[in-house]
Amino acid sequence: INQQSPEINASVFKANQTGDEDQGAGDQGLMLGYATDETATLMPLSYELARQLAVQLKNSREGDVPWLRPDAKTQVTVEYEYDDHNNIKSNLKPVRVTCVLISTQHDG
Repeated sequence: INQQSPEINASVFKANQTGDEDQGAGDQGLMLGYATDETATLMPLSYELARQLAVQLKNSREGDVPWLRPDAKTQVTVEYEYDDHNNIKSNLKPVRVTCVLISTQHDG
């Protein structure tokens, strides 16, 4: 873990002093620390599905839905179950998608 960049820190500090409550840090991200055989990309199924939704949003924005803006977020929740009776974590398998969330900026 590294310290927040001085540029981000300065803009957030400045926003806090001026009372701009809507100013964010601008350094959001997602990190995953394991590989899995759930998908061909060796990434978790929930990550891969969310990534594919984000790609589709980008393609739609560049195609027939021009009112979509580039700031978008996707999230997919997947339910897992054990595929045997040994309750070994490596034997988890995806069963179903329980939640899909898409948030996108758009022209008003």
